[in-house]
Order: sequence, then C-alpha cells, then structure tokens
Amino acid sequence: MRSRLLDGSRYAALLATADLPGFIRLLQDTPYRAVFHGDESGMDASAIEDGLRRDLRATIGVLRSACNERWRALLDVLVGRWEVANLKTVLWGRGRGASVEDVLAGVYPIGWSDEVALAELARQPTLDRVADTLVAWRHPLSRPLKMALLGRARLGLADARVDVLAVEAALDRAFLVCAHDALDPERESNRSLVTYLGYVIDVGNLVTAMNR
Repeated sequence: MRSRLLDGSRYAALLATADLPGFIRLLQDTPYRAVFHGDESGMDASAIEDGLRRDLRATIGVLRSACNERWRALLDVLVGRWEVANLKTVLWGRGRGASVEDVLAGVYPIGWSDEVALAELARQPTLDRVADTLVAWRHPLSRPLKMALLGRARLGLADARVDVLAVEAALDRAFLVCAHDALDPERESNRSLVTYLGYVIDVGNLVTAMNR
C-alpha cells in the first residue's frame, strides 16, 4: 500500500500544472490512474474527486479484509473520524438547505455509511429527520445526535438557527468516547493510536475555542 503514496516531487509537479488536462496527464502516471477507468475524456474536477473517493473507499475495504479482528477494530477507530466528518457535512447541508448533490460532493463514504446511506440522509428535509433516520438504522452516533438536537426542539428553533457547532462537538465527544472504549491504552501496539486521539481532542478543543 505504501507504494501508492505520492512523494513531494510528484505533488510539486501536480501543483505546478497550468490546467486540468495537464493535471490529468500527470495523475495518469500514478497509482491513481484507475480513477479514470481508462478514459479521461470529458472528465472535470468533480468527476476526478468522485473517482478518488471511490478509490479511497476501495482501498480501505482491501485493508479491512486483510486485517484480523483486532486490527480491523483499530482501523475502524481511525475510519470513524471520516464518519463523523460525513455526518457534519450532512448537518451543515440540511441546516443551510443545500442540494443533495452539493452535500454529497463534500463527503467521503468510507465509514459506517456508504454512498447510498449518505444520499438518503442528504435527502431528509430536516435535521430531526436526519437524526430519526440514524436512530432507525441503529447508527452508533444516532443517540448523541438526537440528544444534541433535543434542546433545539424544545426552543422551537428552525434548522437554520441550530447551533451546529454545538451539535458537532457532541458528535466529536461521542466518537472519542467510543474510540477510547475500543482501545486498551496499556497495550504497546495501541499507544500510537491513543496518542493520535489525544491530538484529535486537542485540535478539536482549540478550534472550538477559536470559534466561540
């Protein structure tokens, strides 16, 4: 898998391209050429991004299938960050009345939810309906999301007036609690991941402090 990673010189060349056709030509000379399915004609930046999202999901799937049960659980902790990010994107989209297409353009379906599930969430007319759908699916983050929205329901606030940052913070806390419960910090092989989660908490706290 490491052979797929691009080095600094490759990124420098991609950044230096003057147009999309030049970018595509350079990208075809990398392990990511598969996103074109052998035909780059008519592809725009959005189509390339969609292909990269599919490639990332496929790669994560290969990694999961190669792991034993314990390492798969650790990988799922890492992938869980993407699930939280996807739900945040859906919440922002619903709160602002964005189109389904615009919401889906900002998600990376490599967590608990696949493309079909995220599209269904993006089609829900309100934040409450998003939460209710997740509850029906027994999504691991459905309860904290539902609880975070209860205060808004009591106040009768419209979706556009919901404190999305507070809802996001509730999702972050729920994910980190689940991740911590899934890890044994005493195990040597888990310590790097525990340290990583500590940095995630620090960054989240700093971002929250700056936005308040």
